[in-house]
Amino acid sequence: MIPYQLKIHGVRDYSPRSIHLGEPDEHILITGPNGVGKSTLTFCLGAVLYSSKVELEGLRSTNLKVNDPWYARITLIFLNEGKTKIDGPKFIAFQLTVNQDTKNSPIQREYEVLHGQDQEQLTSHARYTSGGTAGRTFKAYREDLRVRYKIEPDIYYLIWYQQEVNQFAAMYPEERFRKFSDMFEISEMQKEWEASLEKIKEVRTEIEYLKAIQKGAELNLNAAQTELNKYLDNKKRILTSGQKYYTLLHRMIGYYSTSIDKTSEQKAHDQVEKEKRIVAQQKLKQNISELEQQKTQLSQNMEVLSEQLKHIINQLQQQQDEDTQQQNLQQQLEQQLEKIDEKRKYLRFDADTTQRSLEETKKQYATITNQLAELNNQHTQLRKQERVLDQDKARLEVTSSQLKDEITKAEKHKAIYGSSAQIEQQINTVSLQNERDFEQIQRLNMELKMMEQNITQYELKKVVSTRQQQGLLHLKQQQLEAYTLRELIELMPSAPVQLEKQLEAIKYSIFYVGKNYKPVNDLYYVSLPQLVPTESISKLPEFGLQIRNDLTEQQRNYANKALWWVKQFILESPKIEQGLLYDTRGVRGAQEAAQYILSDGAIEKLLQEVQQNYSKTKNEQQQLEKQYTENQQQLKQLQGHLHTMQLAESTLLKQADYASYLQQLELVEQKLSDLYDEQTALEIQLDELKSEQMEAKHNQDFYEQQWTIHEELGAFAGQQMQLQQIVQARKYLQQNIRALTIEQESKDREINQQKREQSRLGEQQQQFESELKIVESQITGYELTIQKAMDKLELDETMKSRCQLDLIELEQILPQEAQQLDEQLATNMSLTMLQAESEQAQAQLRNARLEKINENAQQNYDQQKADFDKKNAELAKSEQLLESNTIRANEQEDRLETTITMHLIKINTLFQKYMDLFQFEGQVEKERIEEKSGRVTFRLYIKARKIGHQGALEDVSMKARSGKVGLGVSGGEESLSSLLFALALLQNLTTSPGYIVLDEFDSALDDERKNKVFNLYAEELQRKLIIVSPKGHDETYYNCFSKVFIVEHDATIPKSTIRGIQNKK
Repeated sequence: MIPYQLKIHGVRDYSPRSIHLGEPDEHILITGPNGVGKSTLTFCLGAVLYSSKVELEGLRSTNLKVNDPWYARITLIFLNEGKTKIDGPKFIAFQLTVNQDTKNSPIQREYEVLHGQDQEQLTSHARYTSGGTAGRTFKAYREDLRVRYKIEPDIYYLIWYQQEVNQFAAMYPEERFRKFSDMFEISEMQKEWEASLEKIKEVRTEIEYLKAIQKGAELNLNAAQTELNKYLDNKKRILTSGQKYYTLLHRMIGYYSTSIDKTSEQKAHDQVEKEKRIVAQQKLKQNISELEQQKTQLSQNMEVLSEQLKHIINQLQQQQDEDTQQQNLQQQLEQQLEKIDEKRKYLRFDADTTQRSLEETKKQYATITNQLAELNNQHTQLRKQERVLDQDKARLEVTSSQLKDEITKAEKHKAIYGSSAQIEQQINTVSLQNERDFEQIQRLNMELKMMEQNITQYELKKVVSTRQQQGLLHLKQQQLEAYTLRELIELMPSAPVQLEKQLEAIKYSIFYVGKNYKPVNDLYYVSLPQLVPTESISKLPEFGLQIRNDLTEQQRNYANKALWWVKQFILESPKIEQGLLYDTRGVRGAQEAAQYILSDGAIEKLLQEVQQNYSKTKNEQQQLEKQYTENQQQLKQLQGHLHTMQLAESTLLKQADYASYLQQLELVEQKLSDLYDEQTALEIQLDELKSEQMEAKHNQDFYEQQWTIHEELGAFAGQQMQLQQIVQARKYLQQNIRALTIEQESKDREINQQKREQSRLGEQQQQFESELKIVESQITGYELTIQKAMDKLELDETMKSRCQLDLIELEQILPQEAQQLDEQLATNMSLTMLQAESEQAQAQLRNARLEKINENAQQNYDQQKADFDKKNAELAKSEQLLESNTIRANEQEDRLETTITMHLIKINTLFQKYMDLFQFEGQVEKERIEEKSGRVTFRLYIKARKIGHQGALEDVSMKARSGKVGLGVSGGEESLSSLLFALALLQNLTTSPGYIVLDEFDSALDDERKNKVFNLYAEELQRKLIIVSPKGHDETYYNCFSKVFIVEHDATIPKSTIRGIQNKK
């Protein structure tokens, strides 16, 4: 099951969009600036898969108003392929539909599962709602996702949200261990163990409680007579206070009934007055409406008059403009007539000759101009061809020169390295050898650490097993003095070391000075004060044992008790026979791995053997590390040679292209030569035509001047007639101007009259509106009065109902003789007094009823005796339960420690391997801390140090205190450690899905580490990676992905957009 396509609608500022996430083997990058909505896409993935880490309210756009409805739909389509393929169709989609009427209203959700063989034609398979029918609830949806579809984003860690990938480095060690426990289900084991410890505490508390109960049984018997007197007094007080309370409730119910009747009458009166004011309000509104209509009609009339006035003014202006124009034309004609009469003397030819010569010169000039335009066009085309050929020549010269240099360089590389296949074979051989050497170095390092610990113990003559160390440390924390068997007893120098084998079942026992100690493991823990020897012995020949000589007097007393304790395994059960411990329950074997610890001579011999093995192993480790370093350097050189050779081989394939470039260059140079010849001939023709054009233009201008004089003389008579017409027209225009001026003054008077009428209607409307405000204020006052009356009615009804309910409840609990009215009680009390007296009577009745009494005081003794016997049996049962719970808690603790250690060994091995790839030393280890209260907590440390640096490994979360700086690792190293630790965790999960989503995966890494970490994730996880990154990246990093989605946000609209880029490798 691989994410194939994501569809969103109504999510924050995104418009409806479909995002194709590619094929199962394609990695996806989602990038863009901070705050544009990249992480919103991961929240959509988590929301549709019902992740408990996603808050749906966060997907609502903040730009929606509070009362705006919100509708959203998210669809995630899976391709049913890969490692987690299930029995189903090719495409399976999960859809979430969200509805919210307003921001503060509850969110309505619906989940839907769709199936189909085509992603565009999916059909509904199941729907899940809150309290859905046929068991289709949200809980059923989550269960179907996990069991049927193998999808659970929180348990399987399919989606790592913001800060989750880099969170491990910043976590405190306790929080880091809790996260580790949750991922590997260790937290459940720890809870079971802690629950067992709590049960032990509870049982112990119960035992103390039962003991107290047992002692208190006799006191209860003596109090029987006192309880009987108390019972009679209680019954009397119930009868008295109950009757009083009963009477007061009846009085208050009558008071509230009277108040309800009076308030209802006042409310009806106010309602009638309100209706009268509403009628007046409607009449005033009608008058205002009629005035508004009259004002509207006046406005319309004024608009018509204004339009008419505007039309008249326009006509008047046009007439005046036309008169001015005619006057100017009259003056021009008079001046022209004078000038034309002066031009007669300049004529050389008659009109016919001048017209014929002018037409001939025009035809000649047009012919020459057309020929010149055609030649210029040809010349332009030749220049364009010249530029194109020059560009082709320059490009071919540069390309052929570069290609020649590359081919020469590639031939040299081929002569040196042979081929890329040979280099790849060498790289594979060296890489395989490096992996083997690395695994061997890790194994030898663990062996050397164990040998160093053994050597230290053997040199100090203090041989202590791991479980002994654990027990001694715990005893020291409890401030108890403790000794191992070896510290008190030794093997006789003359005794054969094989005798020690008989003590395998008990020789790792621990003796402590104290009582009531709870062991931390399954070794023997012996309390020295509780050992009371029946004899004093210093030797035990049967086992070849004796007390050590270098002990103080007190320690010799302890050693005497320990030796006597060992002797008891010979004399009585449980017994030791041939190294095995036999008791009534079964047989016990060796406590630890077989080795001699009681003989100093055997330890000396063992020390020499271990030292020899250590030297041999250390030499082997150093040789392997040297070989590993040399291979690493060789790998870097070979990888550089491989890249160089691959480029050289691709270059040698271009030799045919080089020959082709040379042929093209020769052809271009020939075309340029022919083009230059053609251009020279064309330029000669252009010069000749330009001279002819100038001569023709001069002749044409001369004849045009002659012909213009002839035309002006012919128009002389027409202009004199036009001048007479203009004089007549001006007289008519001046008459029209006078008439329009009179009509304009009339329209102005009508408009002023309409404005005065409109002002009068406005004053009348203001008067009606003032009266309307007064009426509306009165209506509001009555409404408030009515509302107060309704509130009082509601309060009185509530109080009356409450009293009636109290009365019904009282009748159910009071004796029949108390349900009578007390006539002696005063009848003129106020409501406050009634309430106070009622509360007092109720309190007295409640106290009397809640008072503990014993109605069977006479039979109390027999019951207390039976109860005493029962508590005795319960006490014995609790003590037996305490013992069984203690055994079970110890077993659970061992299983918890074993599980944690097993997982941490695997994770630490991978973490060290990954950190070594980045020239770092890494270590993952835990620490167990037992608090004073007895509660046990674990801490998980991620430690790192650059290879070659001195000093101890430091936890990556360690920082300077009080706001200071200078301690701890850098931000980049912190992020790198967290990423590699997360990868080691993912490698050890029991699930292996086909994809993972990582938000802010590379935010704190530089470019080199970023590429390397991504490739490591891809190689180790072998699944589809969907990376969300806020950074800009280089081309090398982009090439790691098949698709890149760029998220952008325009805050001015506001709107978020996604641009997808397909990477064509």
